[in-house]
Amino acid sequence: MKNQKNNVKQSGFSMIEVMISVAILSFSMLGIAMLQAKSADFNHTAFLRSIALAQATSMVDRMRANAPATNTQVFSGFDFSNKVSTPNCTVCSSTDRAAKDIAEWQQATSDYLPSGRGLITFDAASNTYSVQVMWDGTKSGATGTGCSNNTSIDLSCVRINLRL
Repeated sequence: MKNQKNNVKQSGFSMIEVMISVAILSFSMLGIAMLQAKSADFNHTAFLRSIALAQATSMVDRMRANAPATNTQVFSGFDFSNKVSTPNCTVCSSTDRAAKDIAEWQQATSDYLPSGRGLITFDAASNTYSVQVMWDGTKSGATGTGCSNNTSIDLSCVRINLRL
């Protein structure tokens, strides 16, 4: 007599094969979820950078529109530690218009960007203004203004130079 166990063929999957398949599927899904989270983070960073660039461009446009104040360096030396009050005038001088532009820009930058701030400097040697917008894109609590790639210390930055 032949042994009947030898004639029986195995059919279907074993429990080990199913468990391995589920483990591979689980790790794949986890990788996809992490990729989605990183994608959302990069998208938010790009969104903040585009707002900062728009804010810097806005200030440069305001400076170009107010040539008398720009040519006399009324805009230079401004940073966010100096709060500028909006002048109350119906017909503004170029200096009052510059103060109004800075106050509006200051308010919009702090409203639109986390820890948003700006800096306007003038380099007399090259006759160039530098408009810089900074923000805490990583929400790390950074306060440095060095604009390095170390976002745990320095704020993220966008800089536009305006040559007169």
